[in-house]
Amino acid sequence: MASLVTNVLADTGLLEKEDLSKRMKKLFTQVDDLKGEVHQSVNERYVQFHPSLDTMAALKTRVTGIENDILDLKKTLKLETKVKLKDLTEMKGEMDETCATVALLQLLFEIHNDLKQFHDYLGTKQYIESAGVLQKLRENIEILSSSPFCDHQIVSALHTETVTREEILKDHLNQMWSECISFHKVDGGLGSALTIAKDPQLLSMLQAMHTMGELKWKFNSFAKHFQENILNCIIEEPKTGLMSEINQEALVIRITLEEKASNVKAPEDTYNQLLDALSLLHKLFSRCEFRTDETSFVSLMKMLGNLVWSGLCDSLIHHCLMPSVPTSANELENYKCTIEATESFENSLRKLDFIGDEKPLLEYAADVHIHFARRKCQEILMRARHLMKQDLYTTVDVGQVKDESRNISGCFPACKISKSTQDLMALAEDTLRQASSGGAPQLIATVRNLFGIFVDVVPTFHRQSLYDLPQVSALFHNNCMYIAHNLKTLGHRYRYTLPSPYCDSIISFVDLVPTFTKMAAEIFFSQMRNQRDQLMESLAMARGFQDVASDDIYPDAEKAIKQVLHQLELLHSVWSDVLPTKSFIKAMSALIGTVLHDVVEKVTSLEDISADDASQLHGLLTKIKVKIPGLLKPKHFQEPVVAAVHIKLWTTFSELLFILEASMKDIVERWACGKGPLAAVFDPVQVKSLIRALFQNTERRAEALSNIRLT
Repeated sequence: MASLVTNVLADTGLLEKEDLSKRMKKLFTQVDDLKGEVHQSVNERYVQFHPSLDTMAALKTRVTGIENDILDLKKTLKLETKVKLKDLTEMKGEMDETCATVALLQLLFEIHNDLKQFHDYLGTKQYIESAGVLQKLRENIEILSSSPFCDHQIVSALHTETVTREEILKDHLNQMWSECISFHKVDGGLGSALTIAKDPQLLSMLQAMHTMGELKWKFNSFAKHFQENILNCIIEEPKTGLMSEINQEALVIRITLEEKASNVKAPEDTYNQLLDALSLLHKLFSRCEFRTDETSFVSLMKMLGNLVWSGLCDSLIHHCLMPSVPTSANELENYKCTIEATESFENSLRKLDFIGDEKPLLEYAADVHIHFARRKCQEILMRARHLMKQDLYTTVDVGQVKDESRNISGCFPACKISKSTQDLMALAEDTLRQASSGGAPQLIATVRNLFGIFVDVVPTFHRQSLYDLPQVSALFHNNCMYIAHNLKTLGHRYRYTLPSPYCDSIISFVDLVPTFTKMAAEIFFSQMRNQRDQLMESLAMARGFQDVASDDIYPDAEKAIKQVLHQLELLHSVWSDVLPTKSFIKAMSALIGTVLHDVVEKVTSLEDISADDASQLHGLLTKIKVKIPGLLKPKHFQEPVVAAVHIKLWTTFSELLFILEASMKDIVERWACGKGPLAAVFDPVQVKSLIRALFQNTERRAEALSNIRLT
């Protein structure tokens, strides 16, 4: 303490600079000595790890004494500064440096005491206090490391000591977490359980983990396991048993799965089980809150909700609400109970501080009409795809049988179509009828999509049978024409059953008609080309009917004719009761005409036809002529079918048969100077060529040839 004289002199401004300087120099010397001792003590303890007596308490006392002297000297300097400011500026700077050194020494003593105190807190499981000490240590070491008056080696050593204690505390906290919180399988493996021990230090552990920055990743892992083992089992498994209780030792949530379970669980049952499990956690987690900023706190329950609510919501919609959407309009009214239960469930979650103001489940459930239409559309398209993949040769009779040959406007001709196509059209019509009760836009679009899928799926899925089997290609042709016929009036027939504004506008599917008629023609024409190529391949075995009477040619020619007739008879069998009458006659006439054209062309091109060749050739071709009228007439068709009307080359073929067995005189007479029936189908060059091939070169032949000309 300063003397009375000193105080008086200071008050009067007469204190000599030399006395003040001596006191300051003495004080500086004491601070330097003390700094060295403190550094040495800290260095030996935390850097060198030498065993030594703890002298930090005595050093602390000396620092406190010096700190008091400094305060007294500061007062003196303040008074003296008023008198001699310029002279004392240098001493004030030295004093500030000394004060900074003393503050640094005080910080070292504080760090040392905190390191000792940490062990005391940890030993008594005061985890919050232990974490607080470590947080304070980190802050003080940060200040120490930025000081220019501190030894870097000492800072590094103290930092290492702090990190070591942090790891010790983390190990203690993780060990306690593992002992208190565990997920495990129940007996038999059919289910799982969560057990949280009732340890008095549990909340302290959680708070300490939050302070240490360990809680986030640890609780993320907990939330993931809780969702997978508890929440998802409740939602996804059709039949789950839930047992939740708090006893003297622990909080337990147990899920059991039954091997024999139904396929559906009502949303209300799922909600109740979820609330039971979450309410039990709320009793523990709601008491543990953590600061997020200076004014806000968040509970552990809210943290859990933030982590699992998004996935929980998606799972509830996918596994619970979506399957519960009605599949018929009559069930929509009963769905109000599910909407109310969903609203109550979300309100209960808010009371548990599990979610905020969002309402994703209620919003989904409230849009039941939209989901109903969407689900109905999905079911319709799935059923349509199933029908499209069924065999095409299971048939039904459709169309008008009476007066079908008169081509009555608006009537579909009698024929067979695939049963699956009839069912598909009935499905489209039923869908339009259901559009009257709600979801009209989606259901109308679904009908259009249904026919679009038909165009893409059926020709591709049945591609091989459409190519190989004439009956299937004919059925597909009829199917497409049947759909096209119905599409012309489909929109008009159901327009007035639809709600506004659709009943006030034109709902039409007519734009799809050309697609189906074109597809019908393409598939059937492809089959026609295939059959034509097979007929031509069979006729090629006759070797152009050259020397047909010879023993090595006749069997091949006969086989060719038989094979052609067999193929035509097969087509007659599979097409006559499938295709409409007009389409059947037209198709058979086209193929028969192709055969006759090939026969006429090859026979008329022969240069030499012996009498035996002519006789054999006439016999073979007569078999074709005899069969053709029967091949043109559909089964169960009463009216006669005139071959000459439908087959362009029928008369030509008949006249060729006449020539093969006629005399030159008969041929000339049938030519009748270019006005007879022979001249109507052959030109003079062809007739002359046949006469030259059939008859020897004589005067009579020359005369006959001269008569074959146009007049």
